[in-house]
Amino acid sequence: RRRVPRPGALTDPHVLARLASQEVYAASEIESYLQCPFRWLVEKQLRAESLDLAVDALTRGTVAHAALRNLYERLPAEAGAVRVTAGCLPAACGLVDAAVDAALSEERVPADASDAMRADVVRLLLRHLRTEPESLHGFAPAHLEWSFGIRDEEGPVDLGGFSLKGCVDRIDEAADGSVIVIDYKTGGAVEVRDWAERGKVQLPLYAAAVAQRFGREVAGCFYRGLTKDSVKRFVGPYVEGRVTGGVAPKDALSADGFAEAVGDALGRAGAAVAGMRAGEIPAVPAGDASETCRYCPARGYCGRESR
Repeated sequence: RRRVPRPGALTDPHVLARLASQEVYAASEIESYLQCPFRWLVEKQLRAESLDLAVDALTRGTVAHAALRNLYERLPAEAGAVRVTAGCLPAACGLVDAAVDAALSEERVPADASDAMRADVVRLLLRHLRTEPESLHGFAPAHLEWSFGIRDEEGPVDLGGFSLKGCVDRIDEAADGSVIVIDYKTGGAVEVRDWAERGKVQLPLYAAAVAQRFGREVAGCFYRGLTKDSVKRFVGPYVEGRVTGGVAPKDALSADGFAEAVGDALGRAGAAVAGMRAGEIPAVPAGDASETCRYCPARGYCGRESR
């Protein structure tokens, strides 16, 4: 008898076998599935791209990340400090132009777009640096763009049930050996209270990976917004009393609470991996559908609008 496919599920045995055999995942892939399984299929498996994709915004983000890495790599030798303080702020700001120029060259930005993008990224970095002296007291950058599972030098991290690969923008370390995980955002950062509803698990997964790979206590994980409205604070959960400066009191947790938040994210990620491996692809966006669907390449044909 002919088998009737279940709505929202893949049925091809070859496709299902390939999905079931996958062991290593990127945090962005897991978040894509949590935000909408059908979007994950189109975006991460079929790799379809929207015709009106905002390439300029994506490129700006890539250049800003590269420029920040370049700047912090230059800071010890050229500004005489491992972190930006009030005393070395003028010297740090003086490194911005060279850091941005290096990033533009590194990312091969076309000449007709480089001038405007250069001015934009310079503004982002200067705005960021001016708030650094009052942020994350006692912590200093220790690792920049730490990648694992992507290049040969670092393998993926086994998180139980699946392995994770990725690139952490910045890991800061305190004198007591504890660390915090930081991810830069050139767009808006989602408030912590909305992370579960919006499928946000990247930072807790990175926190778990850093804790396992480095054997250090992770005292917090933060999105660092670079826009005018978000640059004054870091968004993310942290252990109360362990991190001060630029963090929101409402995001503070007890040590057990922070561990629970990371564990909750691991649980949601594990459920997403199980869904991906089983080929479950319902078109069910998480959180605010208008926001989740806004830049989805499948929004014109997923069938959700017709329901």
